[in-house]
Amino acid sequence: MIRLYKSPTAILNNLHEIREGTYNTARCFQADCDDLMTFNQALSAANLSTKQRRILYMYYIEELNQSEIAYILETSQPNVSMILSRGVRAIKQVYKNWERKELNECT
Repeated sequence: MIRLYKSPTAILNNLHEIREGTYNTARCFQADCDDLMTFNQALSAANLSTKQRRILYMYYIEELNQSEIAYILETSQPNVSMILSRGVRAIKQVYKNWERKELNECT
């Protein structure tokens, strides 16, 4: 399949560096800005719950591990893992829908 967007997983993995500007300068600043804006739109379109957003923030921005998040939120690590996975899956689905729509418009 043709990829029109950078993988949301790759963006999530580099989100802290992109936001802090501490990333490798070999990467393109403009492309990172575009990726971040697109990601923020996908985040809104994914209709995540407050808890999903909070866990995504704690995991990818604050760089806490799942056990630390579970302790803070007074829940179990498997529950944090499930919520995190569902949140990432919802964001990925937004990207897939956008790509499908854009590819259909091209044909």
